[in-house]
Amino acid sequence: MAKGHSEKTLARKYAFKFLYQKTLEDLKLSVEAEDLENQMDEFEESYTAPDEEHADNELGLETKSFGRKLVLDTFAESNQTQKILGPCLAPRTLDKLDRLERTIVFLGATEMHTKDTPTPVIINEYVEMAKEFGNQKSYTFVNGVLDKLAKAIR
Repeated sequence: MAKGHSEKTLARKYAFKFLYQKTLEDLKLSVEAEDLENQMDEFEESYTAPDEEHADNELGLETKSFGRKLVLDTFAESNQTQKILGPCLAPRTLDKLDRLERTIVFLGATEMHTKDTPTPVIINEYVEMAKEFGNQKSYTFVNGVLDKLAKAIR
C-alpha cells in the first residue's frame, strides 16, 4: 500500500481510473457482470504492471474488492445516479461535463447513494481526487455538487 493512502482511497482511485475510460453511454448499458469482470481483469493487468510513475497502483485484497464493488455499483445504479445528480448539476448537465469531472461526481454520487460511507468522508475523498487529477476549478465543482447531493439524499 502506498504511504499515506488507505485501502479505500486506493480502491476509489482504481475505480475512477477504470471508469474514466468509459463514456456516459457505456454506463447506461446493462453490461453482463461477467463481461464487466473480464474488463476489470484486463484493466488490473495493466494497472498493476510495474511502473515508476504509478507506484501506488497496488491492489491488495481490500483495495481490489472495494474498487470492484464501486465499479459494479456504478453500472448497476447508473440510471438512479443520473436521476439524483441532475438537479445538483443545474444549470449544467451530466453529458456536458468534462470526462474527469463527470467520472468523479458520478462515482461519488454512486458511493453516496449506497450509504455505506459517511458523507464527509465521501466528499473529502472525491474532492481530493479532483485536486489530484483535475484542474484548479475541478475540486470546487466536485465539492459543490456532492454537497448539494448529500443535502438532497441523506
